Amino acid sequence: MNPNYIPVALAELKKGIMEGVAPITGWEVRLAEYKAPGCYEPVGDWRPLLLGERWGVVNTTAFIRRRQLEIPEPCRRHPAAGLEIRIDGEGLLRINGVPYHGIDRNRTYIPLPGGRPESGSTDTIDLELEMSGQFRPYDFSVESANPERPFVFHAARFIIVNKAAEDLWHDLQMGWDTYNTVTQDDVKQALLHALYQAVLQLDLRRIPSPAFQESVRWADETYHRLLGQIDYGRPGGRLHLLGHAHIDVAWLWPLKETVRKCSRTFSTATTLMDEYPYYKFTCSQAQLYIYTKQYYPELYERIKEKVKAGQWEVTGSTWVEMDTNLISGESLVRQFLYGKRFFQREFGIETRVLWLPDVFGYSAQLPQIMKRAGVDYFLTNKMRWNETNWFPYGAFQWEGIDGTRVLAHIPPSNNYNGSVEPRQLHEFWQKFNPKHLVHDVIYSYGFGDGGGGVTREMLERAKRAAHMPGLPSCFTSTSHDYFDQLAPVLPKLPVWRGELYFELHRGTYTTQARNKLYNRRCEILYREAEMWGTLSTLLAGDSGSGGNEGGGAGSPSPSPSPSPSSSPASSPSPSPSPTLYPKEVLTAGWETILLHQFHDIIPGSSIGEVYSDSKVAYEQIIRDGESAVQSSLRYITGRVNPGGLTSPVVVFNSRSWTTDDLVEIELPPEFRDQEVCVRDADGQVVPSQRAVGGGRLIFLASQVPALGYRFYDLTVAGGPTAASSSLSFPSVVSQPSASPSASPSASSSIASPSVASPSAEVLSRITMDEQGRIREVATPRHRLAFDEEGRITAVYDCEAKREVVAGAVADEWQLFEDRPARHDAWDIDPQFKDKLIETDKVTELAVEENGSLRTVLRRVKTIGSSSFTQRIILYKHTSRIDFHCRGEWQEKRALLKTAFPVEVRADYATYEIAYGTLSRPVFTNTSWEQAQFEVSAHRWADLSEGNYGVSLLNDCKYGYDIKENLMRLSLLRAPVNPDPHADEGEHEFTYSLYMHRGDWRSGGTVPEAYSLNQPWRAVLLSVPATDAAACPPAASMVSSSAEHAVIEVVKLAEDEQNAVIVRLYEAYGQRGPVTLHWCRKLKRAVECDLLEREIAPVEYREQDLSFTIKPYEIRTFKVELCWDIGCKRN
Repeated sequence: MNPNYIPVALAELKKGIMEGVAPITGWEVRLAEYKAPGCYEPVGDWRPLLLGERWGVVNTTAFIRRRQLEIPEPCRRHPAAGLEIRIDGEGLLRINGVPYHGIDRNRTYIPLPGGRPESGSTDTIDLELEMSGQFRPYDFSVESANPERPFVFHAARFIIVNKAAEDLWHDLQMGWDTYNTVTQDDVKQALLHALYQAVLQLDLRRIPSPAFQESVRWADETYHRLLGQIDYGRPGGRLHLLGHAHIDVAWLWPLKETVRKCSRTFSTATTLMDEYPYYKFTCSQAQLYIYTKQYYPELYERIKEKVKAGQWEVTGSTWVEMDTNLISGESLVRQFLYGKRFFQREFGIETRVLWLPDVFGYSAQLPQIMKRAGVDYFLTNKMRWNETNWFPYGAFQWEGIDGTRVLAHIPPSNNYNGSVEPRQLHEFWQKFNPKHLVHDVIYSYGFGDGGGGVTREMLERAKRAAHMPGLPSCFTSTSHDYFDQLAPVLPKLPVWRGELYFELHRGTYTTQARNKLYNRRCEILYREAEMWGTLSTLLAGDSGSGGNEGGGAGSPSPSPSPSPSSSPASSPSPSPSPTLYPKEVLTAGWETILLHQFHDIIPGSSIGEVYSDSKVAYEQIIRDGESAVQSSLRYITGRVNPGGLTSPVVVFNSRSWTTDDLVEIELPPEFRDQEVCVRDADGQVVPSQRAVGGGRLIFLASQVPALGYRFYDLTVAGGPTAASSSLSFPSVVSQPSASPSASPSASSSIASPSVASPSAEVLSRITMDEQGRIREVATPRHRLAFDEEGRITAVYDCEAKREVVAGAVADEWQLFEDRPARHDAWDIDPQFKDKLIETDKVTELAVEENGSLRTVLRRVKTIGSSSFTQRIILYKHTSRIDFHCRGEWQEKRALLKTAFPVEVRADYATYEIAYGTLSRPVFTNTSWEQAQFEVSAHRWADLSEGNYGVSLLNDCKYGYDIKENLMRLSLLRAPVNPDPHADEGEHEFTYSLYMHRGDWRSGGTVPEAYSLNQPWRAVLLSVPATDAAACPPAASMVSSSAEHAVIEVVKLAEDEQNAVIVRLYEAYGQRGPVTLHWCRKLKRAVECDLLEREIAPVEYREQDLSFTIKPYEIRTFKVELCWDIGCKRN
């Protein structure tokens, strides 16, 4: 036997599969600019398009059509008649205006639809193509991005498929590929014998001919007879073949292009299902279904039919396949809440699988969130991309930080876009572990990332793989069927506890920083919009009317006040006013937030156009969310009787704790030239100071109730004063220079304003050297030392009487060369630390404010080609030191970090993650620890020893690096691929050094991080409210008796207009009793899952709901409150 003859014979056999009947000519083309989904702007008129002609270039869209196309006689009733269309680009074929099939380089054959007329046809073929050279996975070559790259219409013709020849070719090709894959010698020899004997039967001299057709029949009989005799050599595994098309909602294309990718991918899938009844297709992401429903309604109806028929599996459970490291705990909850509710509403399906094959690491809180959302199973392929350590398990129990376990599956390959080739099938089973417990593996196949999905060739291979010796048993399946079959062995599976840290793509914690800032801001904004909307709705229930709105001044562009008739005139349980609680606006805002949390948008790995679009989208929902907040605050303040206050100021606290904090307000014009005094509702003067410039006032609001408000009064203390004297400048103490001969360079200005010390109280004592340079800033809480260059060389905690930073530079900006080997926007490679380019230079250091409540130092830093103005803020009421930075980033292929070498020794650092914390080692004993040289966190990370610790907080950053005693936060990156201008331009961010006694729990790190990220709002009332039914001047909507039980959500229920949802999480990793105290009596309370489905009643008494919480537990309650009891004074 000569095995070399087999591929020769196969190549000849393939020529006999398709028989051309007639070319299709008479095409017309019209170029268009794709503006938005369903919106095109024509470019020129229709013109003839010849086969072989160039029709467009990169990033152009063309409508190509052939009208009144008559089907040739041989094709009219032939069951295997079709079209062959070869054209550059990606396109959607419509037949009679209905989406029918996608066309690209992998899909050139399209079967004609059934039900064709017997004589002639007036079927109209409209071919819509999107042309782009941007998408080639990890290939950004010049050719692929060349704007002049031609796109050609190569061929179009009617064909008839010789099904017998096609079936035989697929049989023999599958056998030949298997022969070249398996290693078991007896199986190889038996396969070779069957193949060789079959091809010897073929008459390849005249194709096509009756002799050829007869030889095909004999070859087919010979091959299957001999193949059937190989009843040995099968390994024990079973592969569940899942048809799939991974569609990145955005990546190397914008969102609007994804809409068209859905049409091409999904129309192909439904058409193939008609031809291959055994084909099952798995598809996640509610957003993709929404796009299809909105823009391709006929196709959407076909999808629903295939779901009912069992060929289309709805899976995934979330709005999009989201990043899980960068988004908040509540965002994770909303991904499930909105995603699963959509699938239930549209398809009547309860999805139970979290399908995230391509996400860059997985939060340790996911198992609990999954379980509480009714999701039992988890799948990813991405952990197979690890660059250092092979993840040990393919099937296991994944345990979250609270102890919840889910069944997890990681297929043994990094490829979720399989092609059903024998080599892949064989390797899948060979690499899988643990074989002794589990015999089943998911194998997803179909072109993906840019969509496309399964091809006819893949389906032909899938059918043959089921009976191929030497390969694991293969059959089409679904994700739910796979996991349900695996579930009985769950207790026997190994346990992986904690996060699934992905040892690659660490740069995604930092890339496209503005986008991450928008996400953080929107998560906070919509939390507040729901919270204050709920409180305003409760207050409306007290009055039974819209009430008397006060004139608020908390927004630069406040929305119109709600009308007095926005609530029913009187009702024991009034419906929420759409003005007080704009549910549709809030839902739409959340959907936009969730969409942009897709795993190639928020991580920063998309093209620049994606971030230009996201900026527009974010700014719109910020306007909508801010309008909702302001509307609610105006209503609330209109319901509060200030009790004779002259110029009331209402301070709103959206946090879970009753506490103190600074509030900054814009002074009305009549107060700006006056000596202003702030008093609480009891008439007591509260500390205050003017901010720089004199137009803003800062005061210390004390004991503002949790999730509530407190009234203050703005009054004039004396006569007019000069604007300059409204500021407090430092008390200056001269000190001999440590280096008398040293003087600042000509380009530097490291000095304090030359202003005499006033008699007003100041927070900081400023020490300067003989050259006028600031050398020390001391408050009752902290002391900072500066060298002659303006760098912080020591930080001392005055209360704890200990060094925090000593003998090193604190807040040192470090610029590293950042040239990852493979994935530019995605990766930070471990060698970055070996190439420090430079550290920052301080060109200016001056005192901007020094009042009784805070001191602000202005410092200008330059590094590389970039410059930032930094404001270092020290406070009287907290030991937190803020570093507010604003400037221009103009680097390329660079990574910027800030570093704090602290005087703390610990083995582990603690990081905030979604709804919890995680400890990671600061040492590098093993390869697993060495791989974690850059990790993700949310608002803070902490390093604590026995009785003391330091936290590094932030307001929009996510990448940390803590090794030994060095705490570093990644600030900015500058990759050039796929966006050559990533992160260029202006940035604004704040990070903070927070010193505390005890560990992060007793030291108050969690409330302090909330304080940085969620500053209090203040509303100045222009018209005092006088309504007799008004609430007291200080009140809390709901409060938690336990500091560690953090109330994160208060909102109206999704489906019950009179019910309130409250969600809280245990933040400290400890258990204990909790009581939620409400502002009015409860009349019903039940615990819910995250989809707001009731689980069980809970005990309550009067205004209190009590329960016990466990470490890192998330609890959700649905309550109904009595509408006839006003808010009570706290």
